[in-house]
Amino acid sequence: MSWLPSSLWGWWSWLFRFILVPGLIAGPTIFVTYWFGSHEGKTGYWLEGKKPDLTAAAAIWALFVSMVNGAISHSWQQKREKSERERNNLLRLLGWIRDVVGHKARRFADHLESLPANCSAEEVFNGITQPKTQIKHLVDSIAGYYRQEQRPNEHIEVLIMRWHSGSDVPDFWEHYPDISKPTVRPEEFRNHSTIAGKARLDDELIVVEHLSKDDRFRHLGPGAKKDGSMFALPVKDDSAAKVVFVINVVSSVDGRFTEDGKTEEIVIPMQHFADRLILENRLAILKERAGAGGGATA
Repeated sequence: MSWLPSSLWGWWSWLFRFILVPGLIAGPTIFVTYWFGSHEGKTGYWLEGKKPDLTAAAAIWALFVSMVNGAISHSWQQKREKSERERNNLLRLLGWIRDVVGHKARRFADHLESLPANCSAEEVFNGITQPKTQIKHLVDSIAGYYRQEQRPNEHIEVLIMRWHSGSDVPDFWEHYPDISKPTVRPEEFRNHSTIAGKARLDDELIVVEHLSKDDRFRHLGPGAKKDGSMFALPVKDDSAAKVVFVINVVSSVDGRFTEDGKTEEIVIPMQHFADRLILENRLAILKERAGAGGGATA
């Protein structure tokens, strides 16, 4: 009934909860009590001798209405909580996307202020186009997005893998945090034997709810515990018609990422970060082809 004005819907909700439902529950009992009480000592009246049956029927009816009301209330509560959670996630995502865009805008402004009066378009392009710097900030923002609702004693790690054209072995392009530089060999991710490798080759989001039960997981650093959960998200460049990146996000908490919650918790927010990643990679390719470096290939 979303077409109803909110004020009318609020009025109807109040009427339903505090008048209609209590009336349905108590009405039959009130009728039975009043009817047989008012005919006590009389004979030949309607429903004479049916008091025990009607009393039991009224009790069963009250139980049934209470159960239905409880189920409806629970369903409404779940929908309201889901709506509030999705709204909060959206606001959180918008905040981090604004942070990514704002960081780039500030970098542009700082560079433009430092340019000499007479400069070439090449100097401007080389100066403001810093895809590696922007992607590093993008990785920090991905970690920040999930750390904003961090569980107790939870640690978040992010690793972006990039595959060169014609190569099955990825580069570990950026990671978070800086101190946890990956020590695992890139060659391990060339086939389906690893989570990230399977995500790339199948172009499919892989969610692992319990890392301790999945032999495809590879530790990202020395001393890492094989606990927690993770996802590996392939990022496809439609212009190149292939997966260029895989974004790996690892949590030290079991069940932080789940199959049931992947659309809300992973697909929707990460798609925005993935779009920014593809944009920065294309800028890196343009910069490389312009002879200014950048080190990216489609």
